[in-house]
Amino acid sequence: VTVGLLFSLDQKFILDKLFIGVFVVALFRPVYRAECLLGFVLGMTYTFGAVLPTLIGIILIVICIVMFQLLRPLFRTLASLFLRFFSKDLDVK
Repeated sequence: VTVGLLFSLDQKFILDKLFIGVFVVALFRPVYRAECLLGFVLGMTYTFGAVLPTLIGIILIVICIVMFQLLRPLFRTLASLFLRFFSKDLDVK
């Protein structure tokens, strides 16, 4: 609903930040679920119709799946290695 409202009010700057926020949230939460896609499509249907939000939603879902399933474990592994490396240096006896 927010995407459709911001587009109707010609607030493209805020709309860009909102889409970037979706990708940030996708690193922490599984936003690729069917109920998220349904909410996205239903919220944008009044402004854009049903087909365009469905296509955009599917593209966003694919990107979010890649981020959550591939990038998130990579970041977690790198953070673990980083902490393990620096915790040895901080070990005070």
